[in-house]
Amino acid sequence: IGSVQGYVLWNLMGQHPDCRDGSDEHNGCPVPTCRPNYFLCDNGNCVSQSWVCDGENDCRDMSDEKDCPGARCGEGQFTCLTGQCISERWKCNGYKDCADNSDELERVCAFHTCLPMDFTCDNGRCVPYAFRCDHFNDCGDYSDEVGCAFPTCNPSTEFTCSNGRCISQQFVCDGINHCLDSQTSDEINYEVTCRPDEFTCPLPWYSGPRCIPKSYVCDGERDCSNAADELQNCTTRQCHANEFRCTNGLCIPLHFRCDRRNDCGDGSDEKGCTYPSCSASQFTCQNGMCIPSAFVCDGDNDCWDNSDELDSLCRTPVPTCAPGQFQCSSGECIDLHKVCNGQNDCNDMSDERRCGKT
Repeated sequence: IGSVQGYVLWNLMGQHPDCRDGSDEHNGCPVPTCRPNYFLCDNGNCVSQSWVCDGENDCRDMSDEKDCPGARCGEGQFTCLTGQCISERWKCNGYKDCADNSDELERVCAFHTCLPMDFTCDNGRCVPYAFRCDHFNDCGDYSDEVGCAFPTCNPSTEFTCSNGRCISQQFVCDGINHCLDSQTSDEINYEVTCRPDEFTCPLPWYSGPRCIPKSYVCDGERDCSNAADELQNCTTRQCHANEFRCTNGLCIPLHFRCDRRNDCGDGSDEKGCTYPSCSASQFTCQNGMCIPSAFVCDGDNDCWDNSDELDSLCRTPVPTCAPGQFQCSSGECIDLHKVCNGQNDCNDMSDERRCGKT
């Protein structure tokens, strides 16, 4: 069925409960198959055979990139969508180990099984069992700290932090966050008066002095642990040779120039920059990053600035094609009989995706 009706049939056969009561997925549905030269994804989608093992998640469940012959990664390693190899233990650990962050995608971690020596977080991430009940949110959802039986602190010699840690009473209100919690609970009532010729580093801070000489303010060096001495109105000093002067007068490290981040605050460090162009199979994020086109409008913030998930990009476009025509995702119109005919008539090949059984 090479028509729009084929898409309806594809939904009925695609093993996805599109009806809320699941009635479209009763056992009477035939097993989905794809036309010749097409690959059947695990989720029932059909994609061109040429897209299998091309490094891109065309199936949306990554089944077209599994068990690829000639894969460079060995046993115990995870193959990033870019082809990069990382340790299997690094997958779904909450850190970006693949350059394209493909080891932390929700669709990867949702079906990931942690190793026996790891703890499985509620969000699917894996952390070493040694991180369980260590007073730190290693999972990112606090599930590694739920149900822990923390020892009771000795009130005569110890202070109980907001995260359950016990520290010596002598560390309370000494100007350093020994609790290592976001509330700096051991320093909440800490008051210090700096001399008139000193600058007071504001809360929160985690180590280092509370009072610094005023001459250290706006000198290009971070003296307060939270860099508060360099976040003042530092517009009067001369920038060093290894610094860039922003339009607003701030000085930032020279290597922050053209790094696709607004380090100046006024965007002047990113003006006049020439970024490498993304390939034809990639999407250009607003911050200049390149991501696979298949990641656009998939519900994940792959660009980090959410420009791949904007409503203006992902909402269904208002039809502009004439009756009897199909509008490609890339915007052009083609005759309806060219949809699912085995040929890529749309520039983005959207006329050959989600094609049902023929």
